[in-house]
Amino acid sequence: MKGDNKQFISWLQSNHIALNGPFSILDYIFAIDSFIKKRIDADTDLFDIIRGNDYDSLHFIQSHYYYKKANARYEGLYDDIVDSIFLFCARDILLYDEYFSTKSLQDGALPTTLYIHKANIICQKHGHPIECVSATVYGINKEEIAINANYCKICRRLFISHLQFTQLKERYTWLIGDFQYVDGRFETASSSFSDTSPLMLCGYNVRARNLTQPQRQRILAAMMACHVLSKPQIIKYIEGFITLNGSKKSLQSAVAKWEADLEFVRGYRFSTQKNTHVTQIEKYDRLGRGGM
Repeated sequence: MKGDNKQFISWLQSNHIALNGPFSILDYIFAIDSFIKKRIDADTDLFDIIRGNDYDSLHFIQSHYYYKKANARYEGLYDDIVDSIFLFCARDILLYDEYFSTKSLQDGALPTTLYIHKANIICQKHGHPIECVSATVYGINKEEIAINANYCKICRRLFISHLQFTQLKERYTWLIGDFQYVDGRFETASSSFSDTSPLMLCGYNVRARNLTQPQRQRILAAMMACHVLSKPQIIKYIEGFITLNGSKKSLQSAVAKWEADLEFVRGYRFSTQKNTHVTQIEKYDRLGRGGM
């Protein structure tokens, strides 16, 4: 990890990492330093990291940056250059792997999202230290199912291939968990995949002859019970399906199933909910402001 800014610039050039725009590499580093400070709400100094040998600081910045990126679902403006900086700082991968081997999965935020990818994932492409871990997902009856998954120590993410996910679904039929289809850069996969919504990934669908109403509603109940999606989130998804497809004559059978499932979700554990008395109804605009 020892080096200076000139070494970093030389490393970028030798690895054919192009920077778009009129700014110099040093301008980018200043901009990215400010960008990361805002993202992780902490002081950083990328110049010191590039020059020094402080694995603890690198670990802190990386883990917090990627964790907040994953949970905020934002698309980083400087993703390419941020990845390049982290990779340069950890280019002595043997020392880096030795350092991270002392870190447990409990260190920092424990990842709970399982990413499913078709393309070659960035962690494998860049030679990040990866280990196999046992990840727990759930069956239709909320039983725990342990599966083998990959864990990247740099990106702090769990992932499996599309092939493995398909094989698991063939074996267990329904899997309940926080699944996300992504491309090689952990960004949301394109719509060319069959259907990548959380409901569909857990096995829910309203296609003809696929699932009975009790089976569909068991899946929805398991997703709520296992905290994969909350009751309001599932209601929003199904209401969206109905709003988008409600006027299509060819989908009236599917709409009827969505409406039945929506009624089920609204009534799920209804008696345990807090009770309130409505005394006034107001229009609520998109900015969250009430008014008559």
